[in-house]
Amino acid sequence: MFTSTHYTNETSTISLRICVISQCSMRYAVADMSDMSKRSNFSKPLIFDRDQLLSLIKKENLSSGFFDLPAEFTFTDEMLSEKSREKWLNKRDRKFKRIEPLITPVLIEKYLFGGGVGEEVKQLILTQDEAWTTTGAYYHALNRFIVLGQTKNALLPTGLKRTGSNYLEFDKPSDKVIKRGRGGKTNQHSLSQTRGVTKRDKKNIKRALAYFKQKGLKFSYRQIFYFYQERFETTEWIRPDQDGSNIATYIPFDVHDTISYGQFYYHAKRVLNHVDLMKLKVGDLGFHANHKAKQGSAWEGLVGATSRYEVDATVLDVYVRYPYDIKGRYSLGRPTLYVVIDVYSTMIVGFYLGFSGPNWEGAAAALVNACSDKVAFAKKYGLLIKTSDWPCHHVPEQITVDNGKEYPNAFIKSILKSMLGVEAFNFSAVYRGDAKGSVEGAFNALNAEFTHFLPGAIFKNKREDQHPSNAAFYDYDALVAKLIEHFIYINKSAKRTRKYSWQAARDGIDITPQAIFEHSLQTSMHGGRPTTPEDEGRVWWAFLPEQMATVRDTCLYFNGLEYHSDYASTQGWFQMAKFNGRFKVPVKALKSTTNIIWHKTDDGKFIEFHLKNVNNESAFIDQPWEIVEHLLYSLKVKEHDLEDKNRYRRAEKRNNLAVIDAQMEAQLELSKPNERKSMQPNIKQRQAVQQDINGQDMANDVSQKLGPEQPPQTDTQDEYLDLDDLY
Repeated sequence: MFTSTHYTNETSTISLRICVISQCSMRYAVADMSDMSKRSNFSKPLIFDRDQLLSLIKKENLSSGFFDLPAEFTFTDEMLSEKSREKWLNKRDRKFKRIEPLITPVLIEKYLFGGGVGEEVKQLILTQDEAWTTTGAYYHALNRFIVLGQTKNALLPTGLKRTGSNYLEFDKPSDKVIKRGRGGKTNQHSLSQTRGVTKRDKKNIKRALAYFKQKGLKFSYRQIFYFYQERFETTEWIRPDQDGSNIATYIPFDVHDTISYGQFYYHAKRVLNHVDLMKLKVGDLGFHANHKAKQGSAWEGLVGATSRYEVDATVLDVYVRYPYDIKGRYSLGRPTLYVVIDVYSTMIVGFYLGFSGPNWEGAAAALVNACSDKVAFAKKYGLLIKTSDWPCHHVPEQITVDNGKEYPNAFIKSILKSMLGVEAFNFSAVYRGDAKGSVEGAFNALNAEFTHFLPGAIFKNKREDQHPSNAAFYDYDALVAKLIEHFIYINKSAKRTRKYSWQAARDGIDITPQAIFEHSLQTSMHGGRPTTPEDEGRVWWAFLPEQMATVRDTCLYFNGLEYHSDYASTQGWFQMAKFNGRFKVPVKALKSTTNIIWHKTDDGKFIEFHLKNVNNESAFIDQPWEIVEHLLYSLKVKEHDLEDKNRYRRAEKRNNLAVIDAQMEAQLELSKPNERKSMQPNIKQRQAVQQDINGQDMANDVSQKLGPEQPPQTDTQDEYLDLDDLY
């Protein structure tokens, strides 16, 4: 039990605070703090010995804590002056000057636990300048000083905050309340003859404001006032027309029964604070995303690097060139960039560049990249980097993403925790980039420092400028390579002074994201949880959505491509498909590469299936799936066009064959039909004659190509037999 300890029960009907402890007698001065905010005077604290107080605590089942004194007690005089509390300071100082002789430790001990300070108070009344004339005034001030913390500010007149809240307020207009102000007692000096505002008017003002918010109408005080007049200060009169139908006529109230725009504006602003006003203007989502004051920091509560990763996506303001057709500068469109950031250090730990979404597949690809080796990743795009250039291949403890419908949160949560030990999978509100402040800041910096300076960027100044899609310069691989270089530069160069911990300052490290990331891993996270190449299958399987591939007798067929694995061969998959029919198996594929897909066996092994790449000639190797999908579609278009062209080619072939058939028929017309039924004799001799003729034709062709034209040799022609002699 200590000074300032506050004891209360569950229903808060008992509220006791220890004000002073007598070290001599081990007794406790305890004040009743019930309804403290409503009291201006305080009684002398009650006195308990230790056993009495412990018995009371046990009997009433009291729990201990701290009592919240008025906030002004902790303000400096300068701050109170800024809040226009000079009168409070004057009142406080006058009281303090009068009781200052009584607040020594000895006299407070005597007042509470001894014989009292009656004689000292009487002496002050007789000798003190500007003394109070009654002993009660001294005791009230002394009790207040003791109960509220024994500081000078305990004497601040905080009860004055309620001043002005008890003025007469009328309920309804029929009470004929007169406006307060400069119009005089009966409002005779005012040009405006409107009446005073009543409680009913204030409720109606709230209803008018609520109507505009509910309907999502454009905010305007003047328009809301017009609506207020139409709804609450107008009489509807229904009169019959000549044809018997009813006509509604609206008649405004008499001016003496209305309020003015100035009155409406004044009370509307009191009802509608700055926050509500901004919400009406930009909507709740717009307010929270762009206007809400953000006092906190995303890294509060984090132990160190890899404690939490944030992932988010944005459509880059640049067009990408189509890589498969270089005859024209065709565009693939604007890519979607998924970025993963370590919240503690703001280190960019991974990313993925795609052309769909935002969706979970893209976010998962970025998270897999965040947990994977960056040397192999960069090498795929022609960059030779060292591990120290981008030392990020660690599994995080927590992950934060948008809570969009495209993210399968329940299943992902369970599998990430069971397979990788990711303790929390947090979902921030949709369209609330502010809830992921670290990655949102990275996007803003990326556009300002990088994207807007690329060829094909959306950054036009004049209407007559060429559309940026026609200026697409970088293909996918080149843009990914540039992003790798840019992110490495940011990690090594950005200033993160606010992220600089006491331990980092003591160890004298740099203030860059990478320096903070690496230092925190070693000092706070025991090295984190780095992945190895052997962990790749586990990481892929944990993050990626499950898909199905078909086992054929020649390959594992997935999304139009063929894959092979020694495991499938040894398990007899291809033989089973050949003799028993095709069957499906679950696989997982990373959108950033077609080279590998993964399968998990029943005994928990992760098997790689590699894209078939005969003679290194596959057009699909080392490509992201979204670009391959473009190519596969273009191949389908080519197949369709080829089939259409083949109709004409088949007709052309048919015509040419018909000419040959006609020639043969013309030759056979000179021969009588062959009525022989058995096999013809001397077929081999005729084959030999034809071979000799073919050989002579070939020799003539070679002779013409190698030298001057030579006359054909004729000395053996007499040896040729007449064909008729063979029959």
